[in-house]
Amino acid sequence: MSTIEYKYKEDVGIELATSLNSTGGSNNVYRIKISDCTRYFYLSNYIKYIGYISDQIFIIVNLQNKELFSEEFKAVFSFIDRGVVDFLKNPTKSLQEKLVKKKETTKFFLKIPNFIYFEKFPPDCLDFVTLDAAKNKLNSLNNILKCINFKINIDYVFDMKENTEISAYEFNGTTLLLCIFNENNCVSSLVIKYKNREIYFDSKTRENFEGNKLNKLLRATIIIIAKDLFEECVFVTSSAINPTSAYLMINYFNAIPFDENNNPISTPLNDYKKVKEYFVAHDGGLESKTELTEVNVAKAKEVFMGIANFEIKCKKMEERGEGGKKRGEKEKKKKAGRKTRKRKIKKSRKQISKKTNYSSNR
Repeated sequence: MSTIEYKYKEDVGIELATSLNSTGGSNNVYRIKISDCTRYFYLSNYIKYIGYISDQIFIIVNLQNKELFSEEFKAVFSFIDRGVVDFLKNPTKSLQEKLVKKKETTKFFLKIPNFIYFEKFPPDCLDFVTLDAAKNKLNSLNNILKCINFKINIDYVFDMKENTEISAYEFNGTTLLLCIFNENNCVSSLVIKYKNREIYFDSKTRENFEGNKLNKLLRATIIIIAKDLFEECVFVTSSAINPTSAYLMINYFNAIPFDENNNPISTPLNDYKKVKEYFVAHDGGLESKTELTEVNVAKAKEVFMGIANFEIKCKKMEERGEGGKKRGEKEKKKKAGRKTRKRKIKKSRKQISKKTNYSSNR
């Protein structure tokens, strides 16, 4: 019985879910369905082959096309025998021997072009929240925002449109992302994680879109939709990497600041200067938590409205009147109607005048 098999992604049920772009390069998200659970893995798009062990067989899968495995490529794996497979599957009991062998094998795999070895495959089966309620609320918020060139949306990375460009911190194929899109580009984002009834997020905005309140808008949005995502959620929590992030949460969203030991900070941090001084004195280490009370959610809605109406710079949709007609269009039609009526009146007056002249001439 062979200890190594060469397969194509279709042979093992792997499918390409989507392809994405980021500052780190282009990446692919793949899915595989096993035992009624769809699992995902995320790789740089230069990775063409994956390797893993299944039932004591070393499997090598071609992810990208149906070209034949060359003999030259197969020769690279000629060292794979029953002993290597047994070791990779069940490392030796001697810790020292295990570390040395594992280091040597891993080092060898890293040298193989366009290849990655999975110590554990398939990936774990994960639970994903239903996003319908949150998306419905985002539709309402987008209608309030009225921006043609900015749209807020939430999705798991594996469900994003192909060639979406993402600006976000440390995401993978199963990351939940709240994004502000400019065309097909996620230009401002929150990477969302949920644990112990708290939503945690990391934020990032593309440099050329900074200064347009997009980050502040997303912070208001996540507080507004938090319970549509996770009904039992109690706090929205931000681990600030700079004084501005902490100040935003404390000043605009009634967040309570906590120190690195998860204790509430007793020193008042009600202005930017004090927040900055705390950061310098404690080398950061500030976490801010907004409790999802009715008052704080209302405050977030108020902040959202303020940005939508007065702060954000964007191309605005024309307002629509009754029946969904754009007000601009209705005004144009009214003016056109008035002009038509004037022409008709003028024409009828001329006709009357002609008839009068004809009668008198007779």
